[in-house]
Amino acid sequence: MENTKEKILSKSVELFFSRGIKETTMDNLASELGMSKKTLYKYFANKDDLVRETVLYLSDRICKKIDELEAQNLNPYEDFFAVRKMINSIVKELTMEPYRQMKKYYPALVKEMEQIKRKRIFDFLENNFNKGIQAGYYKKNLNREFFKRMFFGCKYVLQNEDIFPQDLVQKYIFNSLFIKLYLQSISTKKGKKELKNVLKKYEI
Repeated sequence: MENTKEKILSKSVELFFSRGIKETTMDNLASELGMSKKTLYKYFANKDDLVRETVLYLSDRICKKIDELEAQNLNPYEDFFAVRKMINSIVKELTMEPYRQMKKYYPALVKEMEQIKRKRIFDFLENNFNKGIQAGYYKKNLNREFFKRMFFGCKYVLQNEDIFPQDLVQKYIFNSLFIKLYLQSISTKKGKKELKNVLKKYEI
């Protein structure tokens, strides 16, 4: 059973990322949880403290789920699509507004989150490269640092609303195309055959 702090953080994720961070007050949160503001302040010094811990809590949830998927020893290609499916299931109900507010009002937190995100993505890619090369699916002479940075950098480009529309359907299609092209670029002939099977499985 969740303890009180976890319940608060879980509800904060829901409210912050559906209504907006600025729009959600400590009064709103206390009311939704059926507890007093005094109880909230037992666990969090102020709203800024709550925002930081909420964002870190969500990030930790995602990282743990990636760990669980990696432990399943999936096909290296399936790793990408399984992780993407998991993240989509978590964020599909979330709006972009909280991210815009974070950039404006919590720049230090955004920087901290980007560092955490970058490290986890790089760790995921390193593990995936090892698996793919061992299976003969990825090129042995793969420049790992280049492809790690290219993956991370291109994900930022895909989030740029001036270049790519943020309509959920279009966003999903563009992300799928990017992953497909990325995997094709690092694959051997043997890998490309296996990738076709995986793309069919995930209907891409």
